[in-house]
Amino acid sequence: MKEHIDWDLVKSDYQETDLSIRKIADRHGVSHTAVRNRIKKESWNRFGDVENVQKMVLTKYEKVGKIAKRKINEIVEVLGNNYLPTYEPLIIVFATNYEMWFQMKNELDHVGIIHKTPKGAKSLSMEFRALKEIEKTLRELGADLGLSVGAGMKLGLSDKTDIEEDSLFNLDLSEYDDVEI
Repeated sequence: MKEHIDWDLVKSDYQETDLSIRKIADRHGVSHTAVRNRIKKESWNRFGDVENVQKMVLTKYEKVGKIAKRKINEIVEVLGNNYLPTYEPLIIVFATNYEMWFQMKNELDHVGIIHKTPKGAKSLSMEFRALKEIEKTLRELGADLGLSVGAGMKLGLSDKTDIEEDSLFNLDLSEYDDVEI
């Protein structure tokens, strides 16, 4: 092992090449564990800026739908320097579950929450049960990714106080201006 390691060169190799961490470590005479520790400690971004990360993730997972791709972009952007390529499977699963949630919600709007059997008994519909399972998965994965409100505040992921234009919650309520509450 080298006595002096030029960590700027190691970081450059990590961020600007597609060499494996082991090859980078060998090239610079350091253990791969030391490189991994430095990556984590200094929050190195493998592919440079967030925009490049989003492109890389989306090209790897072309089979995800339009809603899932949008959600992947949002998550990678929110994570910013906290993003690591090892998060990709978790992000993909979260995004695809997010898209399934929309699809199941639309289905539930058509079939309803209550299912009536041929004999007249009532029970919760399978669509409603599936929606609840998807919601549970989203909560768990969101917490793992630090996407809950509390986790985001602790990590300082966002200091936004206003709602973005393309947000789901940016609703046009002008039609209710004359309604008194």
